[in-house]
Amino acid sequence: NLVINAAEAIGQQGGVVRVSTRMEHLAQNTTGFYPAEELPAGDYVVMEVQDDGHGMTEATRARIFDPFFTTKFTGRGLGLAAALGIVRGHRGGISVDSAPGAGTTFRIYLPTGEMDGVAAPDDEDRAIELSGDGTVLVVDDEPIVRNVARVCLERYGYRVVPAEDGQQAIGLFAADPQSFSLVLLDMAMPGMGGAETLKHLRALRPDVTVIASSGYSEMEATERFGEGLAGFLQKPYTAKQLAAKVLAVSQGRPAKIHVSERQ
Repeated sequence: NLVINAAEAIGQQGGVVRVSTRMEHLAQNTTGFYPAEELPAGDYVVMEVQDDGHGMTEATRARIFDPFFTTKFTGRGLGLAAALGIVRGHRGGISVDSAPGAGTTFRIYLPTGEMDGVAAPDDEDRAIELSGDGTVLVVDDEPIVRNVARVCLERYGYRVVPAEDGQQAIGLFAADPQSFSLVLLDMAMPGMGGAETLKHLRALRPDVTVIASSGYSEMEATERFGEGLAGFLQKPYTAKQLAAKVLAVSQGRPAKIHVSERQ
């Protein structure tokens, strides 16, 4: 999201997007970060995305992480909001330097952690059967996300009904609420968001099974949707993560698969 944003800031005139990483030690609590304002002292991995595009005014910079705020003729302004949600989920922070005509630099600070190694999947895990059945209502305003979810779930034996927004989802669900095994519901959509869509679905069928999906963290999804979600799937996800989550929720058990939830 940050690289795409930088490229669009450069536009047709051409320019440079520079991506770099480094380790940095903060000797004391440091202010000036989104979203937490202050990061505690410690060691951080820093990723820096710098462009020499047109830059931003102070007023624009103050709103860049607001969902659906955008300065572009097309687009929905969700890229930076999603990036902020991911960084927040990892207890990190983002700093932004920008001025009109001087380009923009985003710096992401992520706290380091100890690495004990990753256990290799055992034979039981390799033999996990991810296939299932039933009808899944996939609600997402991104066509590529809907298509990927459809292809993945159909490969594992599910029937998929796609919906491009909350209104269409409600109409499809209302036609036969009992025919849907579960709903994969995007959290941030223009118009009717995921939380409002969920209220309408529950009015039609109180026991509807819903997996929330978002670039935001699970904590933020729970805050917006409230209690009662059957599961959460953070974007971007792999085909195995999606199939494992849907099967686990369908069977009422935790997914057991060695795939990092942070990929």
